[in-house]
Amino acid sequence: EPVKAQQINLRAHYLCDGLKSCSSAKMQLSELLVWLSFSLLLAAWAEPVKAKRKGPAQRKIPGRSFTMGGDELSGAPGTKQVSLEAYSIDETPVTNAQFREFVKETKYRTDAEKYGWSFVLNSSLSKEVLAESEQHIQDAPQWVAVLNAWWRHPEGRDSSLKDRWKDYPAVHMSWNDATAFCKWAGKRLPTEAEWENAARGKKKESL
Repeated sequence: EPVKAQQINLRAHYLCDGLKSCSSAKMQLSELLVWLSFSLLLAAWAEPVKAKRKGPAQRKIPGRSFTMGGDELSGAPGTKQVSLEAYSIDETPVTNAQFREFVKETKYRTDAEKYGWSFVLNSSLSKEVLAESEQHIQDAPQWVAVLNAWWRHPEGRDSSLKDRWKDYPAVHMSWNDATAFCKWAGKRLPTEAEWENAARGKKKESL
């Protein structure tokens, strides 16, 4: 049935509340949705784990102090000094092939599958699906609510993962989905500071 505006707002707030690793008070809703839609980027515990971890290969990040945050245009205005101990993080996002392995073993169903719809960037939709999808986030109209959009149909009913298994990230993931994958893979989600530090590379100052 058609997606109602109230459902969009409730789901958006649900996703934001569930995103434990992000500072929701400092980030725009559209930025949180971008973070959720692109991929599952995972970090491992710093302590050694006997079981072999699944998913992407990991890279060790040395401990250091860095300047976290940025200016008004960054979406996270304000900066602060943060110190981190050494940790490991996946070198790449979780691919569709890797997520399929998890689903095959656990029979897991993502939140997008259960809801029957998800947000999709309007520029990636076919004309037909875009014409059918009239609901969007009020403050981020480029994110459209699309029926039957989930990880195996990233752009809705007329899309598939043909030629996008090995080198494309799994998308339409909620915090619940990411956490479930982490538990299966023997990993955990990175903190906001860990993710930002790894994304900066060798830079210690604001991007």
